[in-house]
Amino acid sequence: MNADPGVLEIELAYDAGRLSAVRVDGVRPNVARALIGHTPKTALVLVDHLFSICGRAQHAAAALALGAATGAPESEARAVSLARSVAHEAVQEHLWRLLLDWPRQVGVEPDVASFRYWYRAADPARGELSVSELRAALERDWLGVPLRELSNFDVRATREWVSGEHRPIAQVLNVLLDHGNSGRRPGIAPRESGAIDRVQRSPWIASLLEHAPLAARVAARVIDLGRLLDAIEHDGDLRSACHFSVERVGENRGESQTIVARGLLRHEVELDGDRICHYALTTPTDGNFSVDGAYPWHVQRESPRDLEAALKLGQLWALALDPCVQYRVFMGSGHA
Repeated sequence: MNADPGVLEIELAYDAGRLSAVRVDGVRPNVARALIGHTPKTALVLVDHLFSICGRAQHAAAALALGAATGAPESEARAVSLARSVAHEAVQEHLWRLLLDWPRQVGVEPDVASFRYWYRAADPARGELSVSELRAALERDWLGVPLRELSNFDVRATREWVSGEHRPIAQVLNVLLDHGNSGRRPGIAPRESGAIDRVQRSPWIASLLEHAPLAARVAARVIDLGRLLDAIEHDGDLRSACHFSVERVGENRGESQTIVARGLLRHEVELDGDRICHYALTTPTDGNFSVDGAYPWHVQRESPRDLEAALKLGQLWALALDPCVQYRVFMGSGHA
C-alpha cells in the first residue's frame, strides 16, 4: 500500500503591494521510519510499495544506498538499468507538467491525447519509447522550433518566437514572459532544486533567469527533457545524466543521490548488523518549500499590482517549484 504523501498548505499575505509574508505548512509522513528494523532486501521491497510519486527514482536511490551500506554495490549493468528507469520516469514527469499542468494553470488548452500516448510510451516497463519520434513531436507539435535553436535564444528571440505560436508549450511561455518580477535579483534561490539547476548554463535559460524567472523554470524543463532524451537515445552515460552518486561511509553506512524531474533526491542508510537502524531521505520538496527555502525566497520578491495578481503569482511559483505532494495556495483570512 502506498503511503499517504501528505498535503502542503501555502498561506500568502499581501500587504502594501508585496507578498510580505508566507507560511508553508504541511504534515508529511516520516516514510523513512517505516524502513527501520528491516533487512536491506525487505526494505527495498517496502520502498516500492511506499512511493507512488517518483517511485523508480526512490527505488534507485534506495538500492544504491543499501548496496553501499552492505558493501555489495550494484553491478555496472544494474546501475545503468536503474539510471535508464530514472531517466524514463523523469521524461514522463516533464511531459505531465509541460503538456497538462502548465497549460491548465495559464489557460492554455492541454494536449491530453499526446500526453497519454507519450506518457505510456515512456514507461520503461513497456519498452515502446522512440526517442527520435518523441523529439520530433516536441519540436513540431509543442514548440514549433528545434531544440538546438532554442538553446541559443535570448528573451527578445523568445518573445518573437512565441508571440504568434499556437503550440501549447510556446503559448505557456508567452503567458509567463509577463509574469514574475524581472526587476529583482535574478538567479536561483538558496536550497532550490529542479531542472533549473541542471541546465542553468544554457544561454537561453540564463537569459530568462534574468528577465522572466517563471518562464525560465518551464524552459528549463524543455531543455532538461531534451538532455534526457539525448542520453537515452545514444545510450550515453545515463548514470551521469541522472546525477547518480553513491558512497560508502564507514563499514555500515551508505549514501546515494539521483535526480527526479523536480530536483535531487538523496537517501542515507545505516545498518546495525543485518538490520537498518537509521534511514533518512531528502526530497526536492524539503528544500523548495521549507521555511527558508526557494518558495518563500521567490514569492517574497514579487510586487503584484493587486490581491488577485498576488494569489496568481503564488500559484505559479508553487507549480514552478513543483511539490511532490498535493498542495493548496490561498490568501490568509485578512484578505478574504
